[in-house]
Amino acid sequence: MPIERCSRCSAIPNDCYRQTVSSLVADYDVDYGDEGYTNTVPAQVSELEMLVNGPKVDSYQGEALLRCPTCHRLYYGKSEMKHVGARTYSTTSYRRVDVDTIYRTPWCVGWRLPDRDIDAVHPNSFLAHHALVRFPEARTWFLLDDNNQLTELGELGRESLLRAIDGDPPIGLDDPTRAIRYAEFLSELEDSEVAIIESFDNIRWRAPSMAGDHEQIEAARSASRVEAPAAEPVDDRVVVRLWVVTKKRLILRIVTVHETGAFLREDAVIAENLPV
Repeated sequence: MPIERCSRCSAIPNDCYRQTVSSLVADYDVDYGDEGYTNTVPAQVSELEMLVNGPKVDSYQGEALLRCPTCHRLYYGKSEMKHVGARTYSTTSYRRVDVDTIYRTPWCVGWRLPDRDIDAVHPNSFLAHHALVRFPEARTWFLLDDNNQLTELGELGRESLLRAIDGDPPIGLDDPTRAIRYAEFLSELEDSEVAIIESFDNIRWRAPSMAGDHEQIEAARSASRVEAPAAEPVDDRVVVRLWVVTKKRLILRIVTVHETGAFLREDAVIAENLPV
């Protein structure tokens, strides 16, 4: 159903929230009057039905998935309370989502893997039918398919990812920005200690410095033109330029990303044995 035909959802914005701000000194229960109230939540939100309760929204720290009973559009609701100094912020927010988006959020992945603690879900899944998930005890990413089966990328990360790509090609890699994120992920997957930098000043040098460090740093600076990641579409591929520091080397990395997800990496080592 087009959204304009649903009287309920057409009145609900994509994002809305309700927040109260109060300032209290608990020891004396004194209200200093530093209060605020903001509400962009329309009355129609109260008509949404609970679909996945975890626990009910509007109870603090609650998260839930709600659904319009008319057109079945989905809304992710979240309630939280934060204490910042003497102030207390109580916020309830609602966001309209689609199934694919909510299915790969940390909240939903937590439901899909109830026996595991979730450390992170990569903001870019790249693959239509896989999410990228990390666990607190692991040093690498896992692929989580739509049937909740896990594949550890680990030392065979490149090979595991390529096998997944065979049956689930990446999406949107013709977009230069998305191609850059994909190339960055590939670099981090193959080398967990790699640092992708946007300027020479982003390099973290060792401290305290040792004799000769300053001269070596200035020599590397003069030999390079470090820039932010950039991408250029060429026919059916995107050529991504990254500057990275790894294993004490400054590298200009060229990653050619094809729409199929296949990639070719070429490294030009600019400086070695850096005091990082």
